[in-house]
Amino acid sequence: MTIMLETKRLIIKVPSEQDINDQYKLQSDPDVMQYIATGVRTREEVEKILHTAIKHYQKHKFSLGSVFEKATGEFIGRAGLIYLAFDDTQPDIEVGYALLKPYWNKGYATEITKALLEWGFAHLNIVKLVAVTRPENEKSRRVLEKCGMHFVKMFQYNGIDVTYYEIYRELQFIKLKLEHISLIHKWFNLPHVKEFYSLRSWSEDEVLKKLQPYIFGEKPVYPFLVLGKGTPIAYVQYYPIKYFPWPKQDLPESIIQEGAGMDLFIGEAEFLGKGYGGQIIKQFLDKIIWPHFSYCVVDPDVENSKALKCYKKLGFKDHKIIESENALHKKVKLNLMVMLKQVPHCGYAMLKQNMQNIYGKKGRKWISDLPTVVDKLRDLWKLTNIQPVDNMSFHFVAKTMTESNLPVVLKIGFDKTVVEGEMRALKFFNGHAAIELIDHHTDYNALLLQQAVPGNSLKSLYPLEYDYVMDAYIKTMKKLHNQRLSEHHSFPYIREWLSAIDQANSDKLPMALLNKAIQLKNNLLTTSKNELLLHGDLHHDNILNNGNEWIIIDPKGVVGEAEFEIAAFDFIHSTELKNSDLRNLFNTRIQLISEKSNLDFQRIKDWVFVRLILSASWSMEDKSDPSWAIHLAGLLYG
Repeated sequence: MTIMLETKRLIIKVPSEQDINDQYKLQSDPDVMQYIATGVRTREEVEKILHTAIKHYQKHKFSLGSVFEKATGEFIGRAGLIYLAFDDTQPDIEVGYALLKPYWNKGYATEITKALLEWGFAHLNIVKLVAVTRPENEKSRRVLEKCGMHFVKMFQYNGIDVTYYEIYRELQFIKLKLEHISLIHKWFNLPHVKEFYSLRSWSEDEVLKKLQPYIFGEKPVYPFLVLGKGTPIAYVQYYPIKYFPWPKQDLPESIIQEGAGMDLFIGEAEFLGKGYGGQIIKQFLDKIIWPHFSYCVVDPDVENSKALKCYKKLGFKDHKIIESENALHKKVKLNLMVMLKQVPHCGYAMLKQNMQNIYGKKGRKWISDLPTVVDKLRDLWKLTNIQPVDNMSFHFVAKTMTESNLPVVLKIGFDKTVVEGEMRALKFFNGHAAIELIDHHTDYNALLLQQAVPGNSLKSLYPLEYDYVMDAYIKTMKKLHNQRLSEHHSFPYIREWLSAIDQANSDKLPMALLNKAIQLKNNLLTTSKNELLLHGDLHHDNILNNGNEWIIIDPKGVVGEAEFEIAAFDFIHSTELKNSDLRNLFNTRIQLISEKSNLDFQRIKDWVFVRLILSASWSMEDKSDPSWAIHLAGLLYG
């Protein structure tokens, strides 16, 4: 027996022709194969797969092998690493395992998966490992999550919809020291580094002269060596951009004061083209830059197409192309790109938490049934490539495709009233400045919606382009409000929403703010005029670009005045909370949107305050933090 991998209790052997009887026993078992491929396999099919696994090992020195218990020597299953679906023309390497039923619930699956992940990152030149499993296979999904893998999307694998998990190599960022100069000198003189970074041949003394002031803190540039499992991979540095302005940069003052610039290059050529660049940037942002800065600015050469593509994929936005001079005193064009620090997305974990917090046992049951419901709706509406979005909070939302390759969105909710309210509002708006409703299923509280393409939200532009965002917001809102409401409609009124303020918990909400909100709410409702069907929650994330226009998603469908609608505008971004003159900034933006929309300033301001208290009240009901809303409300009438 040639051992491929050994754990505390198990051995995974190198695949061989002698494994056929054990493998046939495993892969012809209906319990084992319930969630694997198309189910039980014939002996001929097992022989073919085994032969493929053997060839895979001979070529790559890793594969799927038979698993044995150390204590008994008994065959218990198969496990290993392979290129996804044995396809080594693509980069993904997957973790896989299958165990005979008597060996379930012994912790073997977790033991195997952890060992394979550790072995893969220790022995293979890869930046990530992946795993796939059927959505209804909750035990397997829990194993993957327990081992640190994260759900990313659903996709087609051998013709079957599966969940796709991934985990990235953990990188280390160590401060550059004098002892690293020789290594950096070597890297500076490699062709791929010279192309856009070092630009010429360097002596070791020149490298030392350049980097020594950074190492000893004589200049505000902070250099790091990037390691993967102790192996040097790359160089990266950051610097406060207020000390190193670009010519004619035209950056807002908030970015200049709260932004960091970043430069990097991959040192060793063997790590090129393997996804390391993106992961270095992402992990460096998370670990080093975002704890101290609200913005990151990069300046790739316009000719550096790989860097431009990488930064855009990570979410950097084009700001401006500038002319500058490189170290060789040659004129170059640089593409200034900006990324705003993002609040972590909710994702599936937040959806699960919210369902538990709000609906308890029924919410947990809804989450448990969700994969089955998705599967049924996929068959009903003939959907493919179902990919859940990463900011789910109260609904399951996924991008997908119809059989005619039309991009659509699948949305499933727990609360039938909420889902039906959205459906009725979308029918009323009928595609005017709104996403289109394609179909619905009342039994599953499901909507099939038009997908906005490219689908970026107004939030992605704010506050960097606040003036444009305000104009786009107002234009979209006014188009939405052009639809005339019948006198005999059955839509709810905002007064029904606002009753939550009257029952708000005064122990957690400051009494003065709560009483002020109730007073303003009653006065605003009494004096309200020109009532329209409103979106109801028209914040930046609910306005997406679709082609050359902006359209709304997720309407609540409530009746009220336009000043209530516009009060949902996100006037203050989370990165601006440290602004020393926040109260003035808040009022100035309310005044500006009042002028642009030709709506009453005082009513907008009062509704903003009321909505903030309403938001705080709902946050407490949902067992989430209301402090942000309370703080902003206090700036208006504290």
